[in-house]
Amino acid sequence: MSNLLLETEEKHLHREYVTRMLIIYFVLASVLAIIAMVFSLPSYILAESRRGIVEEKLAVLEALISGRQDKGSLEYVAAAKEKMSLLDLENSKHVSTLIERVIALAQGDVKLLSFSLVRRPDIPPLLTIGGISPTRDTLVAFRRSLEKESSFSSVELPVSNFAKDKDIEFSIDLFLK
Repeated sequence: MSNLLLETEEKHLHREYVTRMLIIYFVLASVLAIIAMVFSLPSYILAESRRGIVEEKLAVLEALISGRQDKGSLEYVAAAKEKMSLLDLENSKHVSTLIERVIALAQGDVKLLSFSLVRRPDIPPLLTIGGISPTRDTLVAFRRSLEKESSFSSVELPVSNFAKDKDIEFSIDLFLK
């Protein structure tokens, strides 16, 4: 195909074409940016209002926390003191000797599986023993030997423990003096 335009004219037309394309590109990009801003404006306003509400709630919570901090600290210290009194070492030595006595009183056939100690200010200390007895007679004999022990104020063996004839799972409550 023959070229009817001069080379300078052809370069000039190519430059105009590129310039027009760049102008169209920037105009379209600007229009899209404006549309995006218009559509994101309600979300921005909503987010800003929520941020203000959250900041107000945070200020109220910080005021409440700073007001309660002294009460919480005192309650924490009181609870820690109560827990420390439960871990009294002298009583722990006493309890370990009682557990050794219980183990010694258990006849060869009685298997002791668990020991649980409960100490509360409103009731005397409670030692709960769990285990398995081969027969009712050995369980009754074990209970009687515990009742003879002077360290326990009372021995409670629920009647439900006697429901089976053999391999009786039992739980005995020993109230300490």
